[in-house]
Amino acid sequence: MDIGTRVTKTNPVKQANIINRLFFWWTMPLFWKGAKKDLLVTDLYAPVTSNKSKELGDALQRYSTIFSAIIHSRDYLFFNDSVV
Repeated sequence: MDIGTRVTKTNPVKQANIINRLFFWWTMPLFWKGAKKDLLVTDLYAPVTSNKSKELGDALQRYSTIFSAIIHSRDYLFFNDSVV
């Protein structure tokens, strides 16, 4: 996607009810359009705030730091006694 290209369509998941979200029914118009013709950048929806790369990257970094701390502390606890 070019830096100058902006997606202006609002994401339909913001207005979807629980049934539509559960079965991903809010994606059907995009699938139907893609079945009829090739999709363009202008056909895509803007991402929801929680799915933007900055928020996801920050969450991944936070969880990976916590996960690695847990793994390292558990490795020390498990392997410290078993080493002969």
